[in-house]
Amino acid sequence: MLDLAEIDALAEAHWLFSRNRFNLFSFRDRDFGEHRHESLTEYVHRKLSEAGIHTMPTRIQLSCYPV
Repeated sequence: MLDLAEIDALAEAHWLFSRNRFNLFSFRDRDFGEHRHESLTEYVHRKLSEAGIHTMPTRIQLSCYPV
C-alpha cells in the first residue's frame, strides 16, 4: 500500500525506489488516472466529486504491485 502523500518521502528514503523515473521499483504517475494536468490527489478528489461524494478523504492509499 502506498500513501499518495508519502511517495516522495519514500523515494528519498529508499534508493531502490523512485517516483517518475527508472529504478528497481518505480511509481509512475502516468500509470494512474486520466493523464490530465492534475496531481493524483486532485484526480481522486475530482472523481469522488463527480460520483456525488463531497466528503474528501484525509488519506489516499493505493494498492500497487510490480508489473
